[in-house]
Amino acid sequence: GDGDGDGDGDGDGDGDGDGDGDGDGDGEPMPDLPEQPLEPYDECEISAECPVEASQCRVDDFGRSYCTRACETAEDCPVPTSGTALYKCSSVFGVCALSCSNGLHCPDGMFCTNTYYEDTYSGGLCLWELEPIACSSAGQICAVNGHCCEGLTCNDGTCG
Repeated sequence: GDGDGDGDGDGDGDGDGDGDGDGDGDGEPMPDLPEQPLEPYDECEISAECPVEASQCRVDDFGRSYCTRACETAEDCPVPTSGTALYKCSSVFGVCALSCSNGLHCPDGMFCTNTYYEDTYSGGLCLWELEPIACSSAGQICAVNGHCCEGLTCNDGTCG
């Protein structure tokens, strides 16, 4: 025998006799499937949940979050895997953020809000919602996509 215990004599241990080790007998290694890109702005509750190395989880007072990383300029920030949101470096917090102002679309599953961190952004930022937020009554803060109680609409970040 070949010493690998599979009885085919080629020494790779898969038992098909072609020597490439994948077990299908054609002599060609199995093709690698393309890796799904990791979403650098993924949802999170703690930093350990962020899929990209050196990321941190930012959670605001409203239970909304996103994975991000430290930055000095926008060039330090990763490109999101979907949507048209603009990646920027927050001058106040020194972390990457996704701007969804001027009709830009957030990555799949995130929503656009204009009530996140007080920053230099004139428009909205993309966030994940950790907990469903109960509807906001008149005068309360709301996200661009709603959350106002029935009969009210979100105008300039406030339900009315």
